[in-house]
Amino acid sequence: MISKGIKSRIKSSLFSISRHPLLKNLLSFSPTANGAIFCFHRVLPAVHESKNFPGDDYVITVDSFEKFLAFLAENFCCVDLDTYLSRINVRSSKPLCHITFDDGYSDNLEFALPAIKKFSMPTTVYVTSGYISRDCTPTHHYLIHLYDLSFNSLIQSTIDTHDVNSIFTGIDFGRDNISYFVSNSSTLLQKRVCNSLMDKTGVKPNWDIFLTPSELRSLALEPLIEIGSHTLSHPNLAKEPYETMKNEILMSKESLESTLSKKVSHFAYPYGGFKQVSQAIVQEVEKAGYSTAVTTMPRPFRGNKSFLLPRLFITNKWTENSVLTRALGLSWFLNKQLTL
Repeated sequence: MISKGIKSRIKSSLFSISRHPLLKNLLSFSPTANGAIFCFHRVLPAVHESKNFPGDDYVITVDSFEKFLAFLAENFCCVDLDTYLSRINVRSSKPLCHITFDDGYSDNLEFALPAIKKFSMPTTVYVTSGYISRDCTPTHHYLIHLYDLSFNSLIQSTIDTHDVNSIFTGIDFGRDNISYFVSNSSTLLQKRVCNSLMDKTGVKPNWDIFLTPSELRSLALEPLIEIGSHTLSHPNLAKEPYETMKNEILMSKESLESTLSKKVSHFAYPYGGFKQVSQAIVQEVEKAGYSTAVTTMPRPFRGNKSFLLPRLFITNKWTENSVLTRALGLSWFLNKQLTL
């Protein structure tokens, strides 16, 4: 297995090579060469960066986020999502970009918004509506919290009890196994596991990390902010029965529109990779009345591109060279996120 250090060096070499005039010219013909949609989850002060969060790469510090936005302001034309779609096929002096956030964390309001306003960055925040209403347990966060409290053996045995197809029996159960379980199991199974663990441990989910309905309304009033849907409970839609999948897509839209008293037009697929987005799911998103949908794929794979918009993850390890080469064609060409 290739170590993370070697992988990082390989990626850095790719970024350097791709700046060669010949390769740069070749990449300029990719469909994404005129812009990129960037994906974030959380923005936190450095002191809180790694505390009780499922994946450190999904947390970026305030300082790093501000530097990233300053870099975008200088090198990209940052626009709202509708403008991005209308102009993405038109070559311009500066590539387009758009900022997005997933899930609906309270730090999006407290720490991300000031930087967004400072650099005038149009941003879409995709919200998991059940987290805002407190009706759905944030399974990933809850299990990671229990794991950090040394309940790993109990988590493992509880999953084994409720999942007849469990692959975790007898293994050294770790944080990566939690991530695998959450992204590959149904909401019904996750609910059973979480409810059982709440009964056994007395530990409840920490809702404070997510926006309240009042905070969401405040965020939605900001001129630079558009609120989008990220389903009711953040399931892997490809693992759900058809009716559940359909309801997750439609009812989240209805819930958010009721909370905000305004139309919600944009959608983000949970997980959003090739294995989590099918033609049937895309069709239900269209039927529900959304006008766009974003993935976590570096390039669309088929169908209506407005409902298969690619995005690029940004981590604390970003560099100017890596962002430019990824955004202007390398990630599309290799079909890889290429995060450092």
